[in-house]
Amino acid sequence: MMAGQPLNQPAEIPAELDRWNWGAFFLNWIWGIGNSTFIALLALIPVVNIIMIIVLGARGSRWAWQNRAWRDPEQFRKTQRNWAIAGLAVWVVGIGGCRVRPAR
Repeated sequence: MMAGQPLNQPAEIPAELDRWNWGAFFLNWIWGIGNSTFIALLALIPVVNIIMIIVLGARGSRWAWQNRAWRDPEQFRKTQRNWAIAGLAVWVVGIGGCRVRPAR
């Protein structure tokens, strides 16, 4: 392997990393830009977005592994975990902001 060449190119994603991607599911198009997975921008199209967020959850890890240079599987795992935590936080805050406040 040449110096500077990413470990993951053009290799297939390791089986232990090919799983549901919560960051891609929760943050869809934002996650797509951050992971050079621009097909995620389809999540901006009404109706298509419902299907796309499920597809991103299912295929996101594979696409992110193939579309970006990763030092090693551990860097990939940590980065995708951070996306998942950020996505969950955004959803929790969003849902919390939408709750109905009782009348006084």
